[in-house]
Amino acid sequence: MWISGNVFRRKNILLGVTGSIAAFKACALASTLSKYEAHVRTVLTPSALNFVGSASFVSLTNDAVYTDQDYWSSNIRSLHIELGRWADVLVVAPATANTLAKIANGLADNLLTSTILGSDKPLVLVPAMNVRMYENKITQENLKTLKNLGYIVVEPEVGHLADGEVGKGRFPEIDTILFHVAKTIVPQDLTGKNIVVTAGPTREYIDDVRFISNPSSGKMGYALAQALALRGADVTLLSGPVTLDVPQGVRLLQFESVSELMQLMEHFLPEADAVVMAAAVGDFTTERREGKLRRQGELALTLKATPDVVGSFAAKYAKPVYVAFAAGGADVIKDAEEKLKRKHVDAIFANRIDTSQTGFAVDTNSGWFISKERGVEEAPLQSKVDLAWWLSERIVWLIEAKSETSP
Repeated sequence: MWISGNVFRRKNILLGVTGSIAAFKACALASTLSKYEAHVRTVLTPSALNFVGSASFVSLTNDAVYTDQDYWSSNIRSLHIELGRWADVLVVAPATANTLAKIANGLADNLLTSTILGSDKPLVLVPAMNVRMYENKITQENLKTLKNLGYIVVEPEVGHLADGEVGKGRFPEIDTILFHVAKTIVPQDLTGKNIVVTAGPTREYIDDVRFISNPSSGKMGYALAQALALRGADVTLLSGPVTLDVPQGVRLLQFESVSELMQLMEHFLPEADAVVMAAAVGDFTTERREGKLRRQGELALTLKATPDVVGSFAAKYAKPVYVAFAAGGADVIKDAEEKLKRKHVDAIFANRIDTSQTGFAVDTNSGWFISKERGVEEAPLQSKVDLAWWLSERIVWLIEAKSETSP
């Protein structure tokens, strides 16, 4: 998953589970949130108890589980109001057609719907049901009403359903739900900003099957794209050839060569507010031979330097904030400070590639964020997903600082 667990830490999440066969999948959602150190309390509707039990959620969350029996026998005054006050966000997953109809029409006939009606906190609804129930005009009208009220509706997936049919109504993947929940928690301080993120390696072909490349996995760039999208940015992710899941809420376009990357950047940079160059752009290219070269004797390649991608665009388009990356050895900070001046970028993240826990093809990284205004800031060793969140905070600062000084 590309979302940092730091987003959910110590957040209060009220999980409502309703009477759908997909109720058992809510166990996985509760478990994942708890692993990220969120405080998860659960409300089970009477019909949900036909599919799952309180004991499962108590075990998975190590927190309280409530049913309608608690509503009427609780020693807590106005339990439904207290739960709404406690929560940072309410999540109903799965949400049946019946519960959606109740919420859309202001009915409060059980603990869950009463809590929702008495709360002013963000509400995330995750519909799951038979395809015809989902496509029914009444359900669609209720969903339209809920969206107009400002509630977040996570679209169900198309796939095989529990009743044997195929269609839209399947419970979404956990990562999809977490993205929408996270957006209600994190500051939306990049709303309205267009950000281009590059990721992965480039390939410069020698012939039709062989190429010059590097071992970049793309993980750092993908995690950054997710972090920036979570903060409300309109993110375009330009990716080299990698095999990674696409982050939620981003636009993905792919490239292979440096020239293809530059063509894509030329299209998107004029409207960009920031450019994050996490791709490992190759330094050399060569003339491409047609077909497949035969293995015989020796082969001499003439290597030609590729263009300075970030430097050339920083000189051409002054509007965006430019964040570059620099990988190296013991002198990487010195090299990055020199690049900061030479390339006219706003900041550089420098990291070493000569240790087993940083650099290419690993899940962790550390380094130094170097900018003109903030100097050198060290990022301790952490997962690339957590580091992306750390970097996103500094990118927000750079964008705000540049907008204040721009005419």
